[in-house]
Amino acid sequence: MKTKFLTKISTFIILFVMCITSLVGCATPLKMPATSDDVTGNGGLAVQKGEYLYFVNGYTGKSSMSSGDNKGSFNYSSIYRAKLNQNNQLEYDEDGKIVDCKKLVSKVAGFDNTALYIFGDYLYFASPYADTVANNGHQENNFKITDFYRIKLDGTGLKTIYTTNNDSENLQFGFYKTENSDDVNLVVYDSTKLVVVNCSINSAKVVSENVTAVALPKVTDYKHDNNNITKQESAVYYTRTGTEEENLSAGNVLAYSVIGENTENTILSGTNTYTIKSANKDALVVSF
Repeated sequence: MKTKFLTKISTFIILFVMCITSLVGCATPLKMPATSDDVTGNGGLAVQKGEYLYFVNGYTGKSSMSSGDNKGSFNYSSIYRAKLNQNNQLEYDEDGKIVDCKKLVSKVAGFDNTALYIFGDYLYFASPYADTVANNGHQENNFKITDFYRIKLDGTGLKTIYTTNNDSENLQFGFYKTENSDDVNLVVYDSTKLVVVNCSINSAKVVSENVTAVALPKVTDYKHDNNNITKQESAVYYTRTGTEEENLSAGNVLAYSVIGENTENTILSGTNTYTIKSANKDALVVSF
């Protein structure tokens, strides 16, 4: 069976909901959340802004997808939005359907790399590559490539931000809004490249090549009037192999890049092989 459904789970703030489409009721159109509303749950399967919850409706693995699954009519692992009650919970009608809930995006968003983000009036998400690619003279789908999108919180203005270049099994990404920039930036570990995309102008910059590992910051909450993000959370840390100019006979390079500035800053380089164990707002832990 191609599509798998998970049991519906409801928690207080980070509310994760997976539900079969027949259980979702569609009522009157929902209003946009206020721009100043707080956001909770960025980077997860469900993200809340104000009194609205945005969530993926199911899961479809990339390996089980087939041609046409991501052309805009897919119902099961797409994105829905629902209005929460005063107790910060979903409400259901007498038939068990969610009240004030509607589909926002028809593309597959519940898949191997699911992660939803909200900044300002936009929702940002990833989806398996929708178009076909040429292979030995014929066109075929390649769902190992990933598309990134943004859409307004009222479901209008869907826009492609970036498409990965490689059939990457080690894809990592995150969307960030730091204190030193008014723009939302997408950070992507695309095979061996570290790429940062300014989502406002769709400008992509390769920060570093031959990257062997990355540690992306995890920032789940966002406040419009007080985006309290630390310097540690404003940077991506990574390791890479040495260049010909560096002439490293052994070892690798440990570096970081401030998101938005997108330039490399070397921390350590030499004959040691550095491995990033963890990176968060408190510390960077490295072994060698």
